[in-house]
Amino acid sequence: MIRSVLYLPAEDRLREGGAELIDVWEREPASSIWVALEAEPVDAERAVLAGRFGIHRLAITDALRERHPPKIEPFTGNTFILLRGLDATSTSLEFGTIQLSIFVGDRFLVTRNSGRSVSTDEVMAALLAATSLRASRGPDSRSLCAARSPTASFRSCSRSKSGSRKWRGR
Repeated sequence: MIRSVLYLPAEDRLREGGAELIDVWEREPASSIWVALEAEPVDAERAVLAGRFGIHRLAITDALRERHPPKIEPFTGNTFILLRGLDATSTSLEFGTIQLSIFVGDRFLVTRNSGRSVSTDEVMAALLAATSLRASRGPDSRSLCAARSPTASFRSCSRSKSGSRKWRGR
């Protein structure tokens, strides 16, 4: 699934959609876009990342690997952030993880999840529901929100477990 949120400053509004908004973003140099990739075929993800956003092939390889240690790596035109987040079914200290890849450019944010990401869903929903449009703060601000969200999810899980704070990753 490809979900997109496009910010058009001339209209001061957000548009929600799919891959078709990437075409609009390419034609509108003042716009910015967030593209969230989840459960897409690998070839389709490579095409979007390399062909539409110019993501370096080594960053794409790392993003598509099943497991990779977290990292931050600058590339020409974007920064690649690779994180581990709690999977969508984590409700206690016994949890699974997903890999969350974040690519931040001057005008774009692309996230790629190895599974459903509550973090991505929550940050995108908050952005779309915002009464004051803060999209003009840029892709870097939204990527920080997505990166902080897994920490908040873990803290919530750890507090629900009667005082026990032991890590029991699977």
